[in-house]
Amino acid sequence: MRVAGTLYWDVLALYGGVLDGLRAAGREVGGPGRRRHRQLGGGRRAARRQRRPARQPGALPRRRHATAVPDVHAAVPTDELYRVNGRQHLPFTTVFQLAALRGTARLAAARRALLVPDLLACWLPRSEGAKVTNASTTGLLDATTGEWAWEVIDRLELPRGLFPSLTRPGDRLGHLTDDVLAESGLTGSVPVTAVGSHDTASAVVGVPAATERFAYVSCCTWSLVGLELPAPVLSEASRRAGFTNELGVDGTVRYLRTVMEL
Repeated sequence: MRVAGTLYWDVLALYGGVLDGLRAAGREVGGPGRRRHRQLGGGRRAARRQRRPARQPGALPRRRHATAVPDVHAAVPTDELYRVNGRQHLPFTTVFQLAALRGTARLAAARRALLVPDLLACWLPRSEGAKVTNASTTGLLDATTGEWAWEVIDRLELPRGLFPSLTRPGDRLGHLTDDVLAESGLTGSVPVTAVGSHDTASAVVGVPAATERFAYVSCCTWSLVGLELPAPVLSEASRRAGFTNELGVDGTVRYLRTVMEL
């Protein structure tokens, strides 16, 4: 939605859609079921102490993010940053969003930085965490270890407490709370299980490939062409060619390139 000339994610409407889906599942199966959630990369928001969002998350791109790019690259040079996070340069990446907020009251008031599917998970089973498939798009995750890139975070002077523990596809996040059960009409103990919360991670794991050697073309917000690999490619040639590394399901890496011409 657009407010005062700025586009925002309507996160409460998204949550309402989740509840609608749970109600429909309850009507269809007549009992408990699993809930999963996925999202496009880029959306980020800060949550205050009572797990309430600090504000509606802004949609990308936004000019403010680009202003932080020189400061980030002054602290962590472009080639060094790529060797850690494996990300192609996009000025709206979360690392630049957070860097742009340094020194602001908004960042000072935040307790956690949650991506949108992480916020929905926080509201469903009251469980805070960051799902690695989406966290790998922030520019703040180590593509090799699959953990937060603490050295980068420290050099950018971002509060470590902003970053929640990481969860992986298949992890049990908890169970739907009583208020969600009441809203949805579901009964019993309904588990919430993490999946590939990044939309491309779920798309790639669903490719009906006959062997492990396959390529894919994913067309959604933009077009992507890539491979599923066992490890990231972090060479200088890869960076210069504009390839990115994102974590996938079952410990894989989505090695891909944006192809807008499609």
